[in-house]
Amino acid sequence: MKLNQSNSDLRICVDSIAQGQISGRVYGQRLEHPLVFADIGDMLLQIDDILNAQDYPRAFQRKRSFGVEQKSTAPLPIELEGVYMSKETVETSYGKIATYNVNITTRQNTSWQGIIDWLDDSPIITFRSALEFIHIINEAIKK
Repeated sequence: MKLNQSNSDLRICVDSIAQGQISGRVYGQRLEHPLVFADIGDMLLQIDDILNAQDYPRAFQRKRSFGVEQKSTAPLPIELEGVYMSKETVETSYGKIATYNVNITTRQNTSWQGIIDWLDDSPIITFRSALEFIHIINEAIKK
């Protein structure tokens, strides 16, 4: 599978809200299977692991260490190997309470930037950080 912007949307399916915490599943064409999350923090960590493993979008921060510095001159990955979800599987997945698409377009300043599409008549919302993303999701579940 080629890595590109058109297959980078993640579909968040919220199945339950208990004591202000959401839980559910994440689907995406670049995932081998749905990610099951117990709360929003768990979801963020799992998505961040996937983004780091696929190196797309590439993090803009320079990695630092106390050891010998290794220069990474590897180009952005072009293709992923493995079996991934089809576009139809992602598009037909819905949560019991809410469903929305998230597209993480960049990762600057050790955070995420992107858009949230609520899949209804609501306007698309942009976010500039993972913290802002959490705030937007929390405000939406309060309604």
